[in-house]
Amino acid sequence: MNKPSWTDAPPWANYLAMNIDEEWYWYKEEPYLDPYFIWHSYGDEQLAGYHEPYNAVETKEKRP
Repeated sequence: MNKPSWTDAPPWANYLAMNIDEEWYWYKEEPYLDPYFIWHSYGDEQLAGYHEPYNAVETKEKRP
């Protein structure tokens, strides 16, 4: 599956990013990368889909 569209985002989702497992996640609060290149957030998060290849820093985006 390609990168999810913002039209499919839950109402609460403010960010989208791909994790090291190559799965896309929606995030309520801005996620941050840990030393192992895994995104974390203090708010809600939800699996959004799959995509390859992986480059964590380039995948985070804010709701348009």
